[in-house]
Amino acid sequence: MKDLFEDLLKMEDVHGSLLVSPEGEVMFEHFNTPPSKGQDLKRFLPQLNRVLKNIREADLLFEKMRIYIRRTDAGTFIIPMGQFAPAAMVRLNCDMLLPSLKQMKGGKGLRQLFKKK
Repeated sequence: MKDLFEDLLKMEDVHGSLLVSPEGEVMFEHFNTPPSKGQDLKRFLPQLNRVLKNIREADLLFEKMRIYIRRTDAGTFIIPMGQFAPAAMVRLNCDMLLPSLKQMKGGKGLRQLFKKK
């Protein structure tokens, strides 16, 4: 799974990537920053899901970071990044990932792909 997200994770000022299923289960996570930052973000997933329930795409800008959120049928991408990350490239990468995820969508196949080893 990390191979699919490799281009996104190598981008300048992108801190990581998180893919959450529609049920709220974390299917993929990888953070380039210390683990505590990722744990902080995962702690707020239930609140984010409630607040952004009907929103398809959001780019949240904070004082020292940005969070790009993209909801799809396969799940929700959550990408924490720095202030100077190329947001257009992040969106483009997510657009390129969607067909791969849609192909794999389907109960058993998608779950096998996201199993932790």
